[in-house]
Amino acid sequence: MALMRKNEKKVFITGGTGLLGHYLIKTAPDNFSLGCSFFPASKRDAIPYNCDKRYMDIGEKKSLLSLLRAVKPDYLVHTAALADVDYVERNKDEARYVNLGGTLNIIEACKENRTHLIYISSNAVFDGENPPYAEDAGTNPINYYGELKVREENAVIKSGLKYTIIRPILMYGWNLVLERKNPVTWLIESLKKGVKVKMVDDIFCNPLFAEDCAGAIWRAVMLGKEGVFHVGGNDEVSRYEFACITAEVFGFDKKLIEPVKNSYFAQISPRPKNTTYCIDKIRRELNIFPRGVRDGLEAMKAAKDASA
Repeated sequence: MALMRKNEKKVFITGGTGLLGHYLIKTAPDNFSLGCSFFPASKRDAIPYNCDKRYMDIGEKKSLLSLLRAVKPDYLVHTAALADVDYVERNKDEARYVNLGGTLNIIEACKENRTHLIYISSNAVFDGENPPYAEDAGTNPINYYGELKVREENAVIKSGLKYTIIRPILMYGWNLVLERKNPVTWLIESLKKGVKVKMVDDIFCNPLFAEDCAGAIWRAVMLGKEGVFHVGGNDEVSRYEFACITAEVFGFDKKLIEPVKNSYFAQISPRPKNTTYCIDKIRRELNIFPRGVRDGLEAMKAAKDASA
C-alpha cells in the first residue's frame, strides 16, 4: 500500500470487482489507505479506481495468509463469495470451499494481524416468515447459501476478533463490466431489448442501493462499531413492484413485466417470502438513512447520465 498519512486507516476489501466492492472503493473516505483483491486473474484491470490491487483466491489459505501478512490492514471488509443462490444450491462442495472455507481463512489472517473484520452476510439467514427482521431475530435459512452464511457468521462471532457483521438485503447499482448483473441491471438489459419478463409478486424485501450500503459500512469503520447491523432500503416492495418502478425510472414499458407467483419458478432454490428489515439500528447508531426504491433508482440513473 502507499505511504500512509497520520491517523490514516488501512483498509483491505476482498472482492473489489463485485457490486458492493466497487462501490466501497468508489466512495472510500480520503483518509483511508485502500487495498482490494480481485479474482480470477482476468479481472486484473477491471477495477477503475486508484488503490492497491492484489490477486487473491480466498480458498487458497497459504497465499492468502502471505498476502495479508504483507498488507497488515487495520480493517478487512470481506465481500468476496459465490453469491448466486441457485449456483450455490447446485454446487455445494464448491460453495462450501469458497464461502465457508474462504471466510475461515480470512478469520485466521485477521487473528494473525489483529485486524478488525467487517463480514458481509445476507438476508438469506432468515426464513421470511416473521418480518420485519431486527438484528437480534433468530436465523433459520431455507437454502444452502443462507446455511453457509449462518455458519460463517457463527465462525466470525466465535473467533475472538473485533468484528462487525453487515447484513445487506437485495442490492442494486451499476456493476462492473466483467461482473454478474444484479436485479436492476439485468432488468434494464432485458427491457432495452424488448424482452418480456416474469417477476414474482409474493416475495418482498426493502431493496438497497449499493452506494447506501457502502456508506453504512464506511460509517461503521469510522466509528469503530462492532456487532450486527441490518442495511436495507427505506421501502418494502415485492420483486414485481420493484421491477415496475425500475421501468418507470429508466423509461421502459411496464407492460413487458408480468406478475407471477414464486411457485412459477419451481426449478430454482427456495426463497424466503419476506425478509424486509427493521433498519432502526443503523439510523440510531450510524446516523444512516438509506434511500427508498424510487430515490435510489433515480440516483443510480443520475450517476449514469453524469458519466455519459
